[in-house]
Amino acid sequence: MKSLALLLLKGLIIAALLNAGPCKPPPPFPGGIRMVSFEAPAENPSDQSPVDGVADSGQKLSQVGSGNGNMDTFEGYTQGPYGIDDHPLARDNANWQVTGNFATIFSPAPCNVGQQTHFVPLGGAEFDETCRV
Repeated sequence: MKSLALLLLKGLIIAALLNAGPCKPPPPFPGGIRMVSFEAPAENPSDQSPVDGVADSGQKLSQVGSGNGNMDTFEGYTQGPYGIDDHPLARDNANWQVTGNFATIFSPAPCNVGQQTHFVPLGGAEFDETCRV
């Protein structure tokens, strides 16, 4: 009986580890613009979980100086266990307006379309968008 309980406990631990989420680190940042989407409880905004399938888009507003990349706009969807959508050819050293739209996965969306305007330095930048549910 004791060995059965121990076996059951080991099975529960293994199941918990397998369901705990991704064990590998996210892929390396390739430069350009990385969009990342999360959801979090409204009462605990720091308890974030990645979200797959969030629409994202971006538009370059102005170029500050010479930089890398050749894309002035992009559209896509966050993908995979990390909720990432990379746009490695987006121009850096530029001002961008980027948007994350959770309406593609929530109906009706519990949060507004998130829009950010930021400078993307040489080497690129990551933009995180969180929906509080």
